[in-house]
Amino acid sequence: MKTLIISGTNRTHSASLAAAKHVHHLYSSHLECEIFSLCDLPKDLLTDNFYSQRHPEILAIVEKIKSTDILLFVIPEYHGSFPGIVKFFLDLMPSSTFKYKRVGIIGVSDGHAGNMRGIDHFTGVMHYLRANIISFFPKISHVKLMIQDEVFNPDERVKGLLSELAHELQIP
Repeated sequence: MKTLIISGTNRTHSASLAAAKHVHHLYSSHLECEIFSLCDLPKDLLTDNFYSQRHPEILAIVEKIKSTDILLFVIPEYHGSFPGIVKFFLDLMPSSTFKYKRVGIIGVSDGHAGNMRGIDHFTGVMHYLRANIISFFPKISHVKLMIQDEVFNPDERVKGLLSELAHELQIP
């Protein structure tokens, strides 16, 4: 199964990207995985109106998403929700991009709830886009304690959560 792991922030050297890289490493022996970081969005998206005429790089991302079986969003908590860049990313896509797509959501925060509210908010948006949401949401709390030199080293609880998500994804 083709899987696209999306690091849900445009913050460089983020905990979300470190966690996404770990998930990629963990699942790539059983899934065809690729990472897309919102850091790699075209830099000129804010200078023109790309809602009516799609940016060529966004069209390429749309095709990449449509060709995958599973999308895994690794989403950090920003002010009790998910980052605005994630919503902007979704808004740049035709709404049909996510229709019937299997979507998994991994919450990341430095607090104790693992972006629980952001997962709820993001799930609502993805339901509106008619995505098929995987019902298990790993919530990675206190993420900064698990990162050394930009490498994510999950504790046993998080290892169990990611293993349970693999089961939900039907990874052998």
